[in-house]
Amino acid sequence: MAHHIDDYIRAMGIKGTDQFRRDYSTSVIIGLRVVGDLSEDGERGEAQTFLAALHGQEHETQSLNRRVWPLVKSAYGPQTPYIRVGRSSKNDVVIPEYSISQVHCEFALMPDGRIRIADLGSHNGTLINGKALEPKTPYVMEDEDELVLGRYLFEFLEAETFIGRVSVMGGRKVA
Repeated sequence: MAHHIDDYIRAMGIKGTDQFRRDYSTSVIIGLRVVGDLSEDGERGEAQTFLAALHGQEHETQSLNRRVWPLVKSAYGPQTPYIRVGRSSKNDVVIPEYSISQVHCEFALMPDGRIRIADLGSHNGTLINGKALEPKTPYVMEDEDELVLGRYLFEFLEAETFIGRVSVMGGRKVA
């Protein structure tokens, strides 16, 4: 379930940095803004994403802006070892955005603690730092990578970076 970054700032204020760190020790993705428009094309009306705003003007922010999605398995998600992401309620991470496929991509925790992502053949694709991922080809995420799913830009943050951001935004010192 996604919460607004302000909810995390309030939680840190109530719990304190140490308890917050214990409670929120997972990587996250944060919604930043819309970076493309969808255009219907072809005989079947297939949608395609045009990412005109990646390096140009920004669109108005939408409801996903500043929302945080922890990358964790859901009790209601698919029975796989991976964290599935998409707009369907059958995923571990549900992002209610029409340009994101029902099952869009998946994240996996690697034995060394790093996280990898793979696009699952999504309709509008997955981009990391402006480069399109080949479907089913894993990519190892780096802290603060920019991730585009459909027409929306997210930022990937490792747990410690997320905790640091929340702390700074809340005017606290990170211990």
